[in-house]
Formats: sequence, structure tokens, C-alpha cells
Amino acid sequence: MIRALLAAPPVLLGIAALVAAFPWPLADRLRRLAPVAAATAALGSALSLAALGLRGAPPVRLILSPWLDGDGPALESNALVAIALTVIGLLGLVAALRALAEEGTAAAPLAVCAAAALMASAGTERLGLVFGWIVLDATLAVVGGGRQGLLAGQAGLFMLLAGLTGTRRFYLEAASLVRAGMYPLWWSVPRSRPAALWQAIGIRLAPTVAGLAMALQVITPSRSEAGMSAATLGPGLVALTFGALLAFFARERGAALDWTVTAHAGLAMLAIGLVDPAGQAVAFILMVDLALIFGARYAAEGLGAGRAVRLVRFGAWASLVGLPPTLGFVGRWTVYHQLVERQAFGPLIWVMAMSALLVAPDHPNWLPSPRARRATTAAVAVPLVLVALSLGLGLAFRWLGPIVAASGGDVPDPMRLITARPSVLLLLVAG
Repeated sequence: MIRALLAAPPVLLGIAALVAAFPWPLADRLRRLAPVAAATAALGSALSLAALGLRGAPPVRLILSPWLDGDGPALESNALVAIALTVIGLLGLVAALRALAEEGTAAAPLAVCAAAALMASAGTERLGLVFGWIVLDATLAVVGGGRQGLLAGQAGLFMLLAGLTGTRRFYLEAASLVRAGMYPLWWSVPRSRPAALWQAIGIRLAPTVAGLAMALQVITPSRSEAGMSAATLGPGLVALTFGALLAFFARERGAALDWTVTAHAGLAMLAIGLVDPAGQAVAFILMVDLALIFGARYAAEGLGAGRAVRLVRFGAWASLVGLPPTLGFVGRWTVYHQLVERQAFGPLIWVMAMSALLVAPDHPNWLPSPRARRATTAAVAVPLVLVALSLGLGLAFRWLGPIVAASGGDVPDPMRLITARPSVLLLLVAG
């Protein structure tokens, strides 16, 4: 049963993409709802797998090529894989639901979600990661990445192979940056389309989640370079810095959102570079919050400026800048706390400066929004639910210990630690 649940999310998301892509002989309403049903089933399978993993189900391998006698590509079931699949499945469902309010289909974002789910489900299986990487590269090239994106993806694949066959975590971090579409090889993931920003829910966010999930799986357990160093913090700082600068100077709303995703994903990579269980857990929290908040931001684009849409945008902004009691506050406060504890004041000041720079492009009124087409109640409800989910997870964080433990780390309740070190709260407000 666990093997079936492990294979179900990429397969069902792939079916949803196929149904959305081709003109099947079905009634128009049924043809538009079929991808939603398949994406819902994918999310349900991932949630079931996560529930089993959190209850202590043993890891399971699923061989993709049994004729190779167990030595071929394989998938791996564990709690972190299940939660990553849940996040990607949620992104696929949001894309399918958002497409109902548009004239186009969700074929492209659903196809990328399916490929990203395949890669995330590989866990720590080396051949499975390589196979999933190649499939995701090919999918991104088809949906808009082109030859340039494919070349960048293959450069990242060589870094992944160097990291998996050697002992240098720097190559694994660099490969994760490429897979997530972060600076400097950002073109490995296609830019969002100004006419259809909502499609970035799958095309940009799903590869980002897959890249961060891969980093959480394969980087920290290796720990060949003990302690915090320039090599471990460097990739995250580079992505955060250039993402913040390019988002600030962007003159188009889609580009600003894309670079802001890069910056926040870079912060998650920096947390992984702390080489500490707390850093591992913080990166996991930031990964989940990034998917929820930017999923809401992209889904709200093109829906006008009504009261509910404004609530979505300002709720997402509150989490992105780290205001309590959002989930983004948990992640950012803990990053600052860890840097203070290690007396890493140089990186702390730099992270604060880049975070302050991101406050402006994160703001919903920084650049004009595209003209609304059809702002139906159902379409507006989708991003509203994502923002509410982020807020709910932030409020209930102290009871989420088993889920955070799936990352291999642990983070204490930040609201309790503030009383012990209130100066970090001042840093958070300043940043």
C-alpha cells in the first residue's frame, strides 16, 4: 500500500496534465473538472503517505526498473518525502482550481508538478534523483525553458553527480540552487508569463520545492564539512542577495515575484548551511511557507483588487516579512536566533539588510497588478485558503513537533524563546 501511495502523486498529477492538455471527447464542464479531481486524488495520496510516515511506518523502496535486479532508479518513502509530495500536490491542486477561472488550461503547471513530485519522491536514492532530475529538465524545456534552460539544468545535474559521488556538500548545495531556479543559473526554470502569472504556481514553485526537498534529504546527512563555513553559507547568501536586489529593481510584477521567490528560497538554503538540526528544521518551515505564500500571491494575480484579494496580498506580505504569528515569522526569527547564538554577526547583518530590501517588492502595491479577467468567488477563495493555512500553522506551531521532526531537525517555539532573548525580536522588526 505504501508503494502505491508513493507512486500515486506523480502519476495522478501526470494524468491531470494529460487530461488538461488534450481535447478529450468529454463535456466541457467534465473536461475542466477532471484535472481538479486527479490533482485532488494526488494530494489525498500524499496526505495518506504523510500520515503513515508520521505514525512511524518504515521506509519503503519502489524500484522503477525491476528488470535491473534492484540496481536501477528507485523511489523512497519517508516522512520528509511524504510532506514534500503533499506540498507539491497542493500546488498542483491550486493550479488546477485556478485554471477554472481562466480561458487557458493548467496542463503546463500540472506537468511540472508531476515531474517535481517524481523527483521529490526519490528521497536519497541516487539513481532515482538523477532520473527525476532528467524528467523535470525535459518537462521544463517543453513548457517554456527551451534549450538555454535545458543546458542550465544539465549543468546542475553534473554538480549533483559530483556531490553524490564525492564528499563535497558545496556541489550538492549548488545543484539544489540550480534545481530550484535560483541565482546564478536561474534560467533552469522558466520565468513566469505576464499574461498568465498564475501558472507559476506549478512552473516555478514546484521545482523550487523539489530542489529544497532534495537539499534537505542529501545535504545535511552527508555533513562532510562540519560546522558553519563560507562554503556552506555561500550559495544561500548569493541567492538571497541577488534575488533581493533583482526583485527590488524589477520593473514588471511577474519578474519581481520570481526574484522574490529566489530570495526567500536562498534564505532556506542559508538555513541548511548552518549545519545544525535547527537549521534543517528552519529550512523545512521556510520551504512550506514559501509554497503556501507564493502560491497565494501567484493565484491572486489577475483577480482584481477586491477586499478578499487585498486581504490575501497583505496576509502573504505579513508572512514574507516575518510578522507574528505567521509561519514566516517562525522561520525568520529562528534564522536570526541561530546566527546570534553562533556570533555570526557579519552574515546576520547582511541577511537583515537583504530582508529589509525585500520588504518593498514583497508589498502587494509595489508594482501594478495585471488587469482582472474573471474574479469569481471560487477563484478568490483558493489563495485565501492558502494564506489562512499559513497563519493557522504559525498559530499552531508548538503542536507541530512531529511534522517538523520529519525534516530531521527540531525548532523550539519562538514565542517562548523571545522572552529569553528579546533582542532577536528587535532584529526581526528591523529586518
